[in-house]
Amino acid sequence: MGLGISVVGPVPTGGLIVSNHVSYLDILALSTLVGCSFVSKREVRHWPIFGAYAKMGGTIFVDRERRSAVADVAELMQRHLDEQIPISLFPEGTSTGGDVVLPFRSSLFEPVVHLGHPVVPCGLRYSLPGGSVPDDVAYWRDMTLATHMPKLLTKIGLHVEIHFGSPRTGRDRKELSRALHADVCSLAGLAPLSAR
Repeated sequence: MGLGISVVGPVPTGGLIVSNHVSYLDILALSTLVGCSFVSKREVRHWPIFGAYAKMGGTIFVDRERRSAVADVAELMQRHLDEQIPISLFPEGTSTGGDVVLPFRSSLFEPVVHLGHPVVPCGLRYSLPGGSVPDDVAYWRDMTLATHMPKLLTKIGLHVEIHFGSPRTGRDRKELSRALHADVCSLAGLAPLSAR
């Protein structure tokens, strides 16, 4: 898709990667660079093109409407992580315009605190000369793939900087979630919501 990628920090070879979420391009960039699987909302399974690739890539689908669903994915995550397959997670639960990192859903960290694997924070920073990240790159609000992707494919010079931070571990999911949120904000070059 003509996406330029540059990296700051050591690329993880295992564990869980936690990142801000701007676009479906996040998935392409991270999977190209790291070769990871993803934890995704179950609706993605039925998306045209991306749903098929998600299934082939070993995506772990979670039903975020069911309270017990997070516990259901713990075993699948354990298998991936034990096999040294990195897993990427977007704990905001949705994508944004790239100008903010929404609060993380701490329930998504429950399996991680029990598994004991490292969690690597990641910040994605998009740039588009002559274009707008919120309007042209970000996939959010009420956008549809049918209108967004053809428009995006006409853009030239699209680039993402992927910043990886230091791994964290923790025994309390809420504390871990807050610490990782601060890390991801810093790595994405964004102020936390509380500082605005």
